[in-house]
Amino acid sequence: SHLGSHVQAGKGHISHWKGAPKEMKGIWEMDLHTFMGEAAVCNLPHLKPKAVEEESNYPKEYPKKKFWLPKAEPGDIRGQEILPEHLDNVQKGDIVLMTSPFSGLEQPWLSSRTAKWLIEDRKIKMLGLGYPGIEWQYDLKVAAPDNSPIRRMLLGANIPIVHPLVNIENVSSDRVFFYGAPLNVPKLEASFVRAVAFEPQGATI
Repeated sequence: SHLGSHVQAGKGHISHWKGAPKEMKGIWEMDLHTFMGEAAVCNLPHLKPKAVEEESNYPKEYPKKKFWLPKAEPGDIRGQEILPEHLDNVQKGDIVLMTSPFSGLEQPWLSSRTAKWLIEDRKIKMLGLGYPGIEWQYDLKVAAPDNSPIRRMLLGANIPIVHPLVNIENVSSDRVFFYGAPLNVPKLEASFVRAVAFEPQGATI
């Protein structure tokens, strides 16, 4: 079910993980409107990779040498942390579509403090992520309950994740109507989707 562009929710996917919330829903239990609606398009080409200067006081999530290896050293080139100020077109209740032109360790990365802002302040209903473009699956190999913090936060808040998405960078408007409904199959931990973004009339490509 995790094939191509697909959407995942918590129940059935991470519900067996240590520390996962019991109240998580499966995609088959979510309202259909969760997977469609007004979306903010967040293309982040301006977040160019930078040389690491020194270890930040921010919690040790990323950047690393690789996904599970020790921290990057000064002089290593890494993607920038995505902050709320970079997502100023996101409105309350939005679906958020996020991408950048960067790949590998040079991708901008979604931190837990920004994920918390999306969940609690913006109250987004779904997050769509381009690939390559956004790093969000770091700390996969860390022991539970500290593994995969962004997945835990979003799915634990019943905010589904749709990925990998392509062509977000070709959307000319920063607001679209997005549609990416899953199959309605009980106990399915994820479902492939046909992801479609409808631009406002008159938008140019």
